[in-house]
Amino acid sequence: MLTKRNWLVIGIAAVLLIGIGVAIISCISEPKNSELVLSDYPELFKTDTLIVVGGNASQVENEAAEAIGAELEELSGNEPIIKNDSQISQSNKSDYNLILVGTPHSNNLLQEVYDVTNTTKVTEEYPGENKGILEILRNPWDEEKAILLVAGSDEWGVKAGSELLTEGDKIKQVEDRIKETGLRVGGDCIYSHYSGVCVVTKIEKTERSMKQAKTRGGYEGYEVWFVFETDQEVKKEWARKAINKEQLLRVPGSPYPYPGLEYLEQHQIEVGGKYPCTLKVIKSGTCTPIIFEFD
Repeated sequence: MLTKRNWLVIGIAAVLLIGIGVAIISCISEPKNSELVLSDYPELFKTDTLIVVGGNASQVENEAAEAIGAELEELSGNEPIIKNDSQISQSNKSDYNLILVGTPHSNNLLQEVYDVTNTTKVTEEYPGENKGILEILRNPWDEEKAILLVAGSDEWGVKAGSELLTEGDKIKQVEDRIKETGLRVGGDCIYSHYSGVCVVTKIEKTERSMKQAKTRGGYEGYEVWFVFETDQEVKKEWARKAINKEQLLRVPGSPYPYPGLEYLEQHQIEVGGKYPCTLKVIKSGTCTPIIFEFD
């Protein structure tokens, strides 16, 4: 089995500070002896690339695959093919550089890779809720080509991985820091602060948010989406891209990530509501790249 690869543990979570908030969390394991490193992305995938998503993938996973495809097309001028796992032939596996997107339950091709390599296996338990792993390795069906795994314990771990791929400078920065210091995670971190407001754009019950009612003691939840607005100039391009997207609120430290009606009423959360908040964007270190703190 192959032993040469490089991997990155990432995650995404919402945090309750004074009011409501969200944070993207990233950390990195110490690299193994490897021919490939994560910063070889996107160069190795600019041509002959096939993105594979699970046939029963969630909307979040499908959007993650589409976002990766759009990013690669913008960088290379070549539009990668996107297929679901049931459409993949044996020749597809060997003819392309592969990007596998999903969870162990949604993407069957991930399990095939786990079976023929010693790559880090993602499960529901590892790396855990809202976390995922980015890993690059030689394609086991043709070692002249590469595979990038964007795998999560759940859909939000997958989303975190897809978003981090658009921050190539951040991946390179973390890899360089590990080489220089030997750090596995964390480190001294400095942030830039931007004052503004977080505006709730959408509150809705979805099939996904209502599923938590099936868990013992659970309740039907709501998806709460918000955007950040500020008059200040956000200097980092990757941060500007991130804050131009809607952010999803999830209840921290709870087995039920989607807020219920009582939670919404308690914090007076409503569509159109504007909540004073501060955007924190990392300047140095390997801590959380972006944090929204509600005043």
